[in-house]
Amino acid sequence: MAFIRKIKKGNSVYLAKVDAYRENGKVKQRVIRYIGKEIEGKAVKRALSDSIQINSVKEYLDYKVLGDIADKLKLKEILGKCAKHILMLVYIQLIKRKPIYQLPEYIEHTTLKEILGIDKLVDKGLLQIPGSFR
Repeated sequence: MAFIRKIKKGNSVYLAKVDAYRENGKVKQRVIRYIGKEIEGKAVKRALSDSIQINSVKEYLDYKVLGDIADKLKLKEILGKCAKHILMLVYIQLIKRKPIYQLPEYIEHTTLKEILGIDKLVDKGLLQIPGSFR
């Protein structure tokens, strides 16, 4: 007869499905499978690494740190309307030194657009700003 058993190890409580059987007149148990862990009185299933699917991996921390530094230095206010795009180019050159023609593909593998709040790489307003790069 199979049932769920709590197994205490250190400060943790693990749950296992076990089967009771008799051997030489003694009752014994064999673990059928481990189910998970008990956290705050609730059963939490364990996740097998085989069942985890990775949808995407993006570079984050380096660009987040640079973004925080730029915010503390108030670079967005200093650079004006083109600030987000200028900072994006500066960040990429500081971290990866990518040529401009590789930027669109590379940016999709980072969180730069989210960190800087950029919807599109090329903005019509960016091209119409007096004194901007043409």
